[in-house]
Formats: sequence, structure tokens, C-alpha cells
Amino acid sequence: MVRPNFYSSALKHFCTTESKVRSLFPTSRLSEVADAIRIFEQNHCAELRVIIESRLTVSELTVKDPIISRARHLFRTHDIWDTALNNGVLLYILVADKAVELLCDRGLLSVITPDVGNKIVFCITSKLASGDGVSAIVGAISELTKVVPTKNIANIRSNELPNEVLFIK
Repeated sequence: MVRPNFYSSALKHFCTTESKVRSLFPTSRLSEVADAIRIFEQNHCAELRVIIESRLTVSELTVKDPIISRARHLFRTHDIWDTALNNGVLLYILVADKAVELLCDRGLLSVITPDVGNKIVFCITSKLASGDGVSAIVGAISELTKVVPTKNIANIRSNELPNEVLFIK
């Protein structure tokens, strides 16, 4: 059965262009995100991956809860779940829906609780609404520094996930 708002949602996704994505996340400012991730990972016991997707396909929109389903799929396929310390974190932004998902591996579930995650997601969506996606991500990383444990000599690992933002579609 097709959801009542499926057609309007599909049209919104179809009309979300690369220029819309680049207006929120200008190429000239993406190094700010990579630098924030690098500094965060040097000082905290987590591996962060930021994935930004412009839109979903029609087939992806037909599944139940398409945004969280897509985020979970990316969490698996980009090996964010497979870090040595089970400390992977995915920050997923779907531009067409202005939706954000924050997923973390089991090693961080005790510190990135649903309440903490919701607060960070709210922070990001508020800043996205103002049109500054880079500041939204950097602000989210700043919030993560408040809850993710700092590194000690026993848990230092190399950088397991890329620090650069991954854009899809």
C-alpha cells in the first residue's frame, strides 16, 4: 500500500538538486568539517563518519521508515559498525527531507543515549533550517565532544574511517 504522502515525498526527492546540496554544504567550507572530525577523533574515543545524501530513489522511499532504514544501510555498508573498539558514529543528513539520523555502535550506546542523540539532531536540524549546513555539522561535533569519552593511552587507535564528508547522489 502506498503511503498517502508518498507522491508528494517522491516529487520533493526528485526535485532536490546537487545545487541545493552545495548551497547548504559549499565545497570551499568542507575542510572545516574534516578538520573538526580529525580533532574530535584525536581527542575522543570515537570514529565519526558524515554522510550527506541529496535524495532517495523511489524504491528507497517505498520501504517502511525510509530515512532510518537508509541510515542503517549506510552504517553497515560503510563499515561504521566495524571499528576496532565498536565506537563508530554515523551522522547522516538527507537533504530532500531535511532529516538527520545519528547512529552509534554498541561501544558508545551508554554515552550517546536517545536523549543525547535527539538533542544533537535537533541542533543540526535547527542550523540546517538557517541554511548553514557546515556550521550544523561542526556544532554537532562540538556537542559530541561533551559526551564521548576522551582517549587514553590504552585505547588509542589509528584513524579507521575517512574524515571527509561523503556525498551520495
